Amino acid sequence: MRTDYKIIRITRFDDGRVEVVANIYEGDVTTENERRPDDTIGPVTRYRRTARLRQVTLNLPDLPLHATDAQIRRLLYDELKKDTTRTPIAEQT
Repeated sequence: MRTDYKIIRITRFDDGRVEVVANIYEGDVTTENERRPDDTIGPVTRYRRTARLRQVTLNLPDLPLHATDAQIRRLLYDELKKDTTRTPIAEQT
């Protein structure tokens, strides 16, 4: 199985604090029939989520003041790496 995260909310406060809420999902690469961009239906292979594993909230002291998007992504990737039974999707490594 593979894992990924989806950011639900990022709140940036005037004093520099940042709070991030994200869901952690599991899924796998599968091939299923679906509508393509050319409006035909046929097999499409891609990563598909199958279940939400948990929700994480990052804020102080996890995130520094004025955290950048890159710092947020790095911490969320670290959350994915904590589960050694699953592999994070390539787009989130």
